[in-house]
This record gives sequence, structure tokens and C-alpha cells, in this order.
Amino acid sequence: MDNSETDRPTENLKKSPAPVSRITRGVNHQDLRMNLKKSSGLDSGHINDDVLAQMIQIVFSRATQDIRSPQPFAFSCISKEFYELASLAESVIEHKQSQQKPRIVTCPVHHMEHSAERECPGHRADRLAGILTP
Repeated sequence: MDNSETDRPTENLKKSPAPVSRITRGVNHQDLRMNLKKSSGLDSGHINDDVLAQMIQIVFSRATQDIRSPQPFAFSCISKEFYELASLAESVIEHKQSQQKPRIVTCPVHHMEHSAERECPGHRADRLAGILTP
């Protein structure tokens, strides 16, 4: 029996790529999460990267001077008001998303739903067919 296939050095085995950590304003999310857990006992596992990025943006927007060390600055600020910042960040994200959604209306004539920014498809078809005047 030939064991040459199983006796190869481990360097020939494919290694899974290390997960890439997101970075916002010079702050590594993975390192920030680890420091929050280790130093402050705050578990940020339930917070997604978008919320964490928004938390970082909030604390940086409050800074009154240039920030020379972004990682320690973010850790210090976020660890002091973690839950408040998480709540505020979620609210900001919800507000941004609601602003991006088009408002849907129903045409009283054709009973069709359409974006408020656009003409009713029924009115457009009628106009093109010459039924309605502009």
C-alpha cells in the first residue's frame, strides 16, 4: 500500500483564507470587537458591520481635534457608551434606508400602484393613446 499521498507535508495542503475584516476610518472592526469583549466585557457579536461602521462614524464626527490613533480612540469612545451608540447607529441606518425607498401611491382613476415620483402607467398609456389631454 502506497501512503505517499497522505504523507505529504502540511504546507502543500490548501489553507482556507483568513476572513477579511472591514475597516472604517482606520478602525479594524475585528480588532475593535475583540478589544471590546476582552477589555470591557461588551459582546458586539449581535451587531453587524454596518451598525459598527455607523458607530465609528458617529464617534469620529464628534471629535473636536484630529485623531492620531483611530483604533484606540474608537475603542475608548464606543466602550463608554456602547448601547447608546448601537441604538443611535441603528436609528441612523433605518432613517437613511427609509429616505431611499420610493413612496408608493395608488392612482384613483386606474387603481394602479406606482412610485409617487413617476406618472401613473395607466395615465401614461392613455396620454400616449390620445385619450387624455396633458
